[in-house]
Amino acid sequence: MLRPCIFLLLIIVLFTGCKNKTVSTQANLIPLRHAVADSLNGTWMPEEYLLTVEQTKSIWKARDVNFSFFTFWLDKENLMSDSAILSGATEHEGGYLAYLQYDSTTGRFINNLNTGTGEPYIDEPFELRLIDSNRLEIFFTNSNTREVYRRVKDAQYALSSALIAGAYEDLSDHTVVVFHPDGKVESGWKEDHYALIFDFMEGIDFDAIELYNENESSSEFLNNLYHFAFSGDTLRLYSASDPLGTFQYQISNKPYKVLVRQRAL
Repeated sequence: MLRPCIFLLLIIVLFTGCKNKTVSTQANLIPLRHAVADSLNGTWMPEEYLLTVEQTKSIWKARDVNFSFFTFWLDKENLMSDSAILSGATEHEGGYLAYLQYDSTTGRFINNLNTGTGEPYIDEPFELRLIDSNRLEIFFTNSNTREVYRRVKDAQYALSSALIAGAYEDLSDHTVVVFHPDGKVESGWKEDHYALIFDFMEGIDFDAIELYNENESSSEFLNNLYHFAFSGDTLRLYSASDPLGTFQYQISNKPYKVLVRQRAL
């Protein structure tokens, strides 16, 4: 009578051991997922796009660079949840989502195409691969292609840092003008902020910058639009106006300001 009892006891011990091993394995995976989520946290922009802006000193010339997202955001807390998403945007608008799931075998997040939430923005399988602390790639497994993205503070900050941030001499009065990467202007001008234009949907088919005051309403935006052009360290601003409101901008022939960069920021 003891043999059946011993056999039953062995089964219970083995089952309990396997269950504890599974729980232990799952518990060990949590810190790894935390580390991956933490490394991906932040805002990302296409590396090739930013390099083109840096090299050409032009956002307009970078408009034809191909990428899936102009910018996207990953949140480390969201990545630890059961509804992890990559929240992306084009130059014109946001709301482009890719649903993610954590693949414990590779230690990477992959595109989850089986969410049942409708048509996905990207319907090709991909995985997120961290290259270094500030670069990651979206690797598309079917086509064996990749897109490299750079971690940034935000789109305006990244473009300003790549293009215009720095201290300049205003040749009209030899005063110092400073374009800070956070969009602030330090000068004797009436405007105290600037924004670089990257959405060319409103008839703006040239490199453009908006100078404005922080307390202006959004309805006043684009009232002080300027075309900008670099020649070496010299930055020229030209008035750009749309007097008829038809998105047919007229650019002045004579520069509004001629600025010479003294140092980068």
